[in-house]
Amino acid sequence: MMTAIPLLPCAWKHLLGISCPACGVQRALLLIAQGKVWESVMMFPVLFPGLIVAGILFAAYRRKQQAVVRWCWIALLTLSALNLVYQNLYNPT
Repeated sequence: MMTAIPLLPCAWKHLLGISCPACGVQRALLLIAQGKVWESVMMFPVLFPGLIVAGILFAAYRRKQQAVVRWCWIALLTLSALNLVYQNLYNPT
């Protein structure tokens, strides 16, 4: 039997009463570690696209491709904004 792992509390949610753009990422990573990929996607839908864009961002930054870096930052900010809306409207936790 797996014991419960304590999660860090979200200061944003505690202070403002709404989920932050990263609310659910800890639980999503724990679900992946348990092999529950679909539940992880439902908990934090932008995890996999965000990791892919972050990988591209890292590679482009190392190669000094500024246009790609700029578009990756825009993509990450857009994913964060969409997740913020999703977390607060459709998946209030």
